[in-house]
Amino acid sequence: MKRTLLALIALAVLSINANAQSCTPDPLYMDSLFGAWPDTTTNFPPAQEGVFYSETLDFKIPETVEEIDSASAFASETIDSVVLTNVTGLPPGLSYACDVSSCSWLGGAQGCASLFGTPTVPGSYDVVIELDGYVTLPFVGAFSQPTTFTGYVINVTPAAGISIYHVDDFSVAQNSPNPFSEETTINFKTGTAGKVSLRVMNILGSVVHSEQMQAVPGDNTVKFQNTGLSNGVYVFTLSNGVKSVTKKMTIRK
Repeated sequence: MKRTLLALIALAVLSINANAQSCTPDPLYMDSLFGAWPDTTTNFPPAQEGVFYSETLDFKIPETVEEIDSASAFASETIDSVVLTNVTGLPPGLSYACDVSSCSWLGGAQGCASLFGTPTVPGSYDVVIELDGYVTLPFVGAFSQPTTFTGYVINVTPAAGISIYHVDDFSVAQNSPNPFSEETTINFKTGTAGKVSLRVMNILGSVVHSEQMQAVPGDNTVKFQNTGLSNGVYVFTLSNGVKSVTKKMTIRK
């Protein structure tokens, strides 16, 4: 029993460590003055719904206030530390972890944060990096300055084979076959679930057929049965109550 419990604890620890996705600061930025990589111009690569995502945000912490603002009255002061306080706006399913559990780095040091997880909702997400810098000032003591970095974006594309429809989408394809004798199929797409009406009229504008159906978001199909209409040209209209689309169709026996 004890061995079983130890094994379960070990598995749990391994699982936690695997999910933490801790990063290692990139030595490429070791000699940089200060900064964050990628910057907002390069930005984060896109993600895909349902596919695991992992990306590293590298930091080089400035050593003195002068490196950030040479005109500051406290330019010569040394930066004690910088703390990553939060990363907001991440796509659902993503979180972050730093190379140190405190997400705090001394002035002049390197650090990084790993953004990781499996996105669950497609869309474009504005990611905000929130930092807090600490400096000890003469006659003041410890002083903190919160800083927010905006402009980062993670675009999550839909899972392969899945289409995204907007609420106001409504389009109708030409019926097929056309001309037809007994039955034809009309395909349409709508962005929301709801009632859609079909009306068929002759060239004089008289309604010869009408029906309603319950549509679902995405692709829908309605079959029109000819139950006694004579040869000729007709028009059909599909409407969702907001938009209507009218097309011609021909009956030929």
